[in-house]
Amino acid sequence: MTRVAWLLAAGLFAAQPAWAADGAIHLRGSRALVPAAQRIAEAYMASHPGVTIVVRDGDSGPGLKGLLDGTVDIAMISADIPAETAKRAQTLKISPRVEPVALDAVVPVVHPTNPVASLSMEQLGAIYGGARGDWLVLALPTNSGTAAAWREAVLGDRIQTPKAEILSAKAMAAKVAAEPSAIGYLALGAVDSTVKALAIDGIAATPEAIRDGGYPLRRQLALVTTESAGPAVRHFVAHFLSAEAQAALGQTGLLPLK
Repeated sequence: MTRVAWLLAAGLFAAQPAWAADGAIHLRGSRALVPAAQRIAEAYMASHPGVTIVVRDGDSGPGLKGLLDGTVDIAMISADIPAETAKRAQTLKISPRVEPVALDAVVPVVHPTNPVASLSMEQLGAIYGGARGDWLVLALPTNSGTAAAWREAVLGDRIQTPKAEILSAKAMAAKVAAEPSAIGYLALGAVDSTVKALAIDGIAATPEAIRDGGYPLRRQLALVTTESAGPAVRHFVAHFLSAEAQAALGQTGLLPLK
């Protein structure tokens, strides 16, 4: 078990430094960032004795809620800050600071035997809006940043079909792998050989297409802090743009900014 995972399971933390009551820097949020954040935290703690970093998932929404509630130092997000969250931050007189750290894509996925190779954005909208009843439609929970990015791009003003089965990313991948008529969507880093990734409008989610904006469902992954964040928190956020940390992001299936 890694030190990050052990700390999370045991609830034990290092002696208290000045910036945190329990002696730890807490990150929570997007599952797309969690694997890389754990790697980066491990390496950072090894080179910064006395610093303890706790990484938890929970999706973008809970991460931002924790940031505003003061239980999280850094929220990890995979979509824009929702309007209602920005409004609450304003009410609390909190100014979120967003630091992009990587690029990613959201990819439609189907069963490996499905002959379809590409769907248009209009076709995806029809499927997820319920106009195409020949698909078993799968969706992520509403507090997921991946789900928010998908809804905004694919559905727009349309309402997602109430027949959509809401699953975690892991359960969605398993369902798609088992059901020939299923369609879902995953962060690019979560796509493996058990499912088939589709192109959108004939454009596959290659690194080149993500970087130049040709792939229509690209997104920035970011860390969010507040203006009152202490120097240790700010230093750790800045570390995500180092060559070492950017390499770790790339190793977990994300596209580094640098």
